[in-house]
Amino acid sequence: PILKEKLNIDGLTICQNNYYGQDVKHYHIHLIPRYNSDSFKCTYDSSKVSDIKDVYEKLKTE
Repeated sequence: PILKEKLNIDGLTICQNNYYGQDVKHYHIHLIPRYNSDSFKCTYDSSKVSDIKDVYEKLKTE
């Protein structure tokens, strides 16, 4: 509620990333204020569907 009140946002994107690109491994989150008129898109251009399927296959349980 305080972000909505102070920034007059319409929503919030919360991104949590670990390891990738970190020299010192740590937990962190990004709080990205969102507005109905913004054009922000959270994308990972280097990702491919086949890469995601490979990860799924490695992690799924029987």
